[in-house]
Amino acid sequence: MNRGKFIVFEGIDGCGKTTQAVRLKNHINSYLRQNNSPILCEGQEEPYNSDVVGGIIRSVLSKQIDMPADALAHLYVANRITHIYALLPKLESGNHIICDRYYFSNFAYNQTLNTSFDDLIIANNLCMRLLKPDVVFYLYISPELATERRKSSRLTEDANDSLEKQLQVAANFERIFDGSHPEFAEKVFRIECDQLTEDMVADTIWDYLVNNIFPNRVFF
Repeated sequence: MNRGKFIVFEGIDGCGKTTQAVRLKNHINSYLRQNNSPILCEGQEEPYNSDVVGGIIRSVLSKQIDMPADALAHLYVANRITHIYALLPKLESGNHIICDRYYFSNFAYNQTLNTSFDDLIIANNLCMRLLKPDVVFYLYISPELATERRKSSRLTEDANDSLEKQLQVAANFERIFDGSHPEFAEKVFRIECDQLTEDMVADTIWDYLVNNIFPNRVFF
Protein backbone atom coordinates (compact mmCIF):
# COMPACT_ATOMS: atom_id res chain seq x y z
CA MET A 1 0.00 0.00 0.00
CA ASN A 2 1.26 3.47 -0.88
CA ARG A 3 2.04 6.00 1.81
CA GLY A 4 -0.81 8.42 2.46
CA LYS A 5 -0.66 12.07 1.49
CA PHE A 6 -0.02 14.81 4.04
CA ILE A 7 -1.96 17.94 3.06
CA VAL A 8 -1.58 21.19 5.00
CA PHE A 9 -3.72 24.34 5.09
CA GLU A 10 -2.13 27.65 6.08
CA GLY A 11 -3.16 31.29 6.32
CA ILE A 12 -4.08 34.00 8.78
CA ASP A 13 -7.03 33.64 11.15
CA GLY A 14 -10.28 34.06 9.25
CA CYS A 15 -8.94 32.98 5.85
CA GLY A 16 -11.28 29.97 5.69
CA LYS A 17 -8.69 27.22 6.04
CA THR A 18 -10.56 25.28 8.75
CA THR A 19 -13.72 25.26 6.65
CA GLN A 20 -11.83 24.16 3.55
CA ALA A 21 -9.89 21.47 5.42
CA VAL A 22 -13.14 19.91 6.66
CA ARG A 23 -14.75 20.13 3.22
CA LEU A 24 -11.75 18.48 1.57
CA LYS A 25 -11.62 15.69 4.15
CA ASN A 26 -15.30 14.92 3.58
CA HIS A 27 -14.87 15.07 -0.20
CA ILE A 28 -11.95 12.64 -0.24
CA ASN A 29 -13.69 10.26 2.17
CA SER A 30 -16.77 10.17 -0.06
CA TYR A 31 -14.58 8.87 -2.90
CA LEU A 32 -12.88 6.37 -0.64
CA ARG A 33 -16.23 5.00 0.55
CA GLN A 34 -17.53 4.75 -3.01
CA ASN A 35 -14.53 2.60 -3.86
CA ASN A 36 -14.81 0.49 -0.68
CA SER A 37 -11.31 1.60 0.26
CA PRO A 38 -9.85 0.36 3.55
CA ILE A 39 -8.09 3.70 4.08
CA LEU A 40 -9.45 7.01 5.32
CA CYS A 41 -8.72 10.72 5.20
CA GLU A 42 -8.34 12.17 8.68
CA GLY A 43 -8.47 15.77 9.82
CA GLN A 44 -5.89 17.11 12.27
CA GLU A 45 -4.97 20.52 13.61
CA GLU A 46 -2.21 22.30 15.45
CA PRO A 47 -1.67 22.80 18.26
CA TYR A 48 -2.13 19.07 18.79
CA ASN A 49 -4.54 18.60 21.67
CA SER A 50 -3.70 15.03 22.70
CA ASP A 51 -0.78 15.91 24.92
CA VAL A 52 -0.30 18.17 27.92
CA VAL A 53 1.75 20.70 25.92
CA GLY A 54 -1.15 21.28 23.54
CA GLY A 55 -3.40 22.03 26.50
CA ILE A 56 -0.94 24.61 27.81
CA ILE A 57 -0.75 26.30 24.41
CA ARG A 58 -4.54 26.50 24.18
CA SER A 59 -4.66 28.05 27.63
CA VAL A 60 -2.17 30.72 26.58
CA LEU A 61 -4.13 31.49 23.40
CA SER A 62 -7.38 31.81 25.32
CA LYS A 63 -5.63 34.15 27.79
CA GLN A 64 -6.22 31.83 30.76
CA ILE A 65 -2.52 31.75 31.56
CA ASP A 66 0.41 34.00 30.65
CA MET A 67 3.75 32.92 29.22
CA PRO A 68 6.74 34.64 27.57
CA ALA A 69 6.35 34.66 23.81
CA ASP A 70 9.74 32.96 23.33
CA ALA A 71 8.69 30.05 25.55
CA LEU A 72 5.42 29.69 23.64
CA ALA A 73 7.28 29.61 20.32
CA HIS A 74 9.28 26.59 21.45
CA LEU A 75 6.31 24.88 23.10
CA TYR A 76 4.75 24.71 19.65
CA VAL A 77 7.80 22.80 18.43
CA ALA A 78 7.63 20.28 21.26
CA ASN A 79 3.91 19.81 20.64
CA ARG A 80 4.55 19.35 16.91
CA ILE A 81 7.11 16.60 17.46
CA THR A 82 4.57 14.62 19.50
CA HIS A 83 2.00 15.23 16.78
CA ILE A 84 4.31 14.02 14.01
CA TYR A 85 5.06 10.76 15.80
CA ALA A 86 1.30 10.19 16.08
CA LEU A 87 0.80 10.92 12.36
CA LEU A 88 3.60 8.86 10.83
CA PRO A 89 2.09 5.39 11.47
CA LYS A 90 -1.23 6.54 10.00
CA LEU A 91 0.45 7.83 6.85
CA GLU A 92 2.55 4.68 6.49
CA SER A 93 -0.69 2.67 6.67
CA GLY A 94 -1.92 4.53 3.60
CA ASN A 95 -4.28 6.94 5.32
CA HIS A 96 -4.35 10.57 4.17
CA ILE A 97 -3.99 13.41 6.67
CA ILE A 98 -5.28 16.96 6.27
CA CYS A 99 -3.70 19.29 8.83
CA ASP A 100 -5.03 22.71 9.80
CA ARG A 101 -1.70 24.56 10.40
CA TYR A 102 1.82 23.16 10.57
CA TYR A 103 5.31 24.56 11.15
CA PHE A 104 4.70 27.41 8.71
CA SER A 105 2.30 28.92 11.26
CA ASN A 106 5.03 28.63 13.88
CA PHE A 107 7.25 30.74 11.61
CA ALA A 108 4.48 33.27 10.90
CA TYR A 109 3.00 33.70 14.39
CA ASN A 110 5.85 33.19 16.83
CA GLN A 111 8.70 35.45 15.76
CA THR A 112 9.78 37.80 18.54
CA LEU A 113 12.61 40.22 19.21
CA ASN A 114 14.64 37.30 20.57
CA THR A 115 13.32 34.45 18.42
CA SER A 116 13.85 35.13 14.73
CA PHE A 117 12.53 33.40 11.61
CA ASP A 118 15.90 31.63 11.28
CA ASP A 119 15.76 30.55 14.94
CA LEU A 120 12.38 28.93 14.34
CA ILE A 121 13.62 27.15 11.22
CA ILE A 122 16.46 25.67 13.28
CA ALA A 123 14.06 24.72 16.09
CA ASN A 124 11.81 22.91 13.60
CA ASN A 125 14.66 21.06 11.91
CA LEU A 126 13.63 17.68 13.31
CA CYS A 127 10.01 18.27 12.28
CA MET A 128 11.08 19.09 8.74
CA ARG A 129 13.22 15.96 8.54
CA LEU A 130 10.50 13.70 9.90
CA LEU A 131 7.49 14.91 7.91
CA LYS A 132 7.17 17.39 5.07
CA PRO A 133 3.81 18.16 3.43
CA ASP A 134 2.95 16.81 0.01
CA VAL A 135 1.17 20.10 -0.62
CA VAL A 136 0.47 23.30 1.34
CA PHE A 137 -2.67 25.24 0.46
CA TYR A 138 -1.94 28.84 1.40
CA LEU A 139 -5.23 30.71 1.51
CA TYR A 140 -4.42 34.39 1.15
CA ILE A 141 -6.95 36.94 2.36
CA SER A 142 -6.47 40.56 3.32
CA PRO A 143 -6.12 40.98 7.10
CA GLU A 144 -8.88 43.61 7.08
CA LEU A 145 -11.39 41.24 5.49
CA ALA A 146 -10.31 38.41 7.79
CA THR A 147 -10.90 40.68 10.79
CA GLU A 148 -14.46 41.37 9.62
CA ARG A 149 -15.07 37.63 9.23
CA ARG A 150 -13.78 36.84 12.71
CA LYS A 151 -15.91 39.54 14.32
CA SER A 152 -19.03 38.11 12.70
CA SER A 153 -18.28 34.48 13.58
CA ARG A 154 -16.51 34.47 16.97
CA LEU A 155 -17.90 35.29 20.39
CA THR A 156 -14.47 35.82 21.94
CA GLU A 157 -11.02 36.80 20.69
CA ASP A 158 -7.79 34.93 21.31
CA ALA A 159 -4.31 36.33 21.80
CA ASN A 160 -3.61 36.54 18.05
CA ASP A 161 -6.80 38.26 16.88
CA SER A 162 -5.82 41.93 16.80
CA LEU A 163 -5.54 43.53 13.36
CA GLU A 164 -1.99 44.65 14.18
CA LYS A 165 -0.97 41.06 14.91
CA GLN A 166 -2.67 39.72 11.79
CA LEU A 167 -0.99 42.31 9.58
CA GLN A 168 2.38 41.14 10.87
CA VAL A 169 1.44 37.48 10.48
CA ALA A 170 0.31 38.10 6.89
CA ALA A 171 3.64 39.80 6.12
CA ASN A 172 5.48 36.84 7.67
CA PHE A 173 3.54 34.34 5.54
CA GLU A 174 4.46 36.34 2.44
CA ARG A 175 8.12 36.13 3.41
CA ILE A 176 7.89 32.39 4.04
CA PHE A 177 6.35 31.65 0.66
CA ASP A 178 8.02 34.30 -1.53
CA GLY A 179 10.54 31.86 -3.03
CA SER A 180 13.50 32.91 -0.88
CA HIS A 181 13.26 29.53 0.81
CA PRO A 182 12.70 26.98 -1.99
CA GLU A 183 12.17 24.16 0.50
CA PHE A 184 8.97 25.91 1.60
CA ALA A 185 7.76 27.44 -1.66
CA GLU A 186 8.02 24.38 -3.91
CA LYS A 187 5.05 22.55 -2.39
CA VAL A 188 2.84 25.61 -1.88
CA PHE A 189 -0.30 26.35 -3.87
CA ARG A 190 -1.48 29.89 -3.20
CA ILE A 191 -5.15 30.83 -3.57
CA GLU A 192 -6.22 34.49 -3.57
CA CYS A 193 -9.47 34.26 -1.61
CA ASP A 194 -10.68 37.88 -1.26
CA GLN A 195 -13.01 37.69 -4.28
CA LEU A 196 -13.84 33.98 -4.16
CA THR A 197 -16.82 32.25 -2.59
CA GLU A 198 -16.36 29.25 -0.30
CA ASP A 199 -17.45 26.94 -3.14
CA MET A 200 -15.02 28.53 -5.58
CA VAL A 201 -12.11 28.02 -3.19
CA ALA A 202 -13.14 24.39 -2.61
CA ASP A 203 -13.34 23.75 -6.37
CA THR A 204 -9.89 25.30 -6.90
CA ILE A 205 -8.41 23.06 -4.20
CA TRP A 206 -10.04 19.94 -5.60
CA ASP A 207 -8.91 20.65 -9.17
CA TYR A 208 -5.33 21.10 -7.98
CA LEU A 209 -5.36 17.84 -6.04
CA VAL A 210 -6.86 15.81 -8.87
CA ASN A 211 -4.30 17.11 -11.36
CA ASN A 212 -1.19 17.17 -9.15
CA ILE A 213 -1.51 15.03 -6.02
CA PHE A 214 -4.12 12.42 -6.93
CA PRO A 215 -3.86 12.10 -10.73
CA ASN A 216 -6.88 10.34 -12.24
CA ARG A 217 -8.44 10.39 -8.78
CA VAL A 218 -6.35 7.45 -7.60
CA PHE A 219 -6.62 7.67 -3.84
CA PHE A 220 -5.22 4.25 -2.89
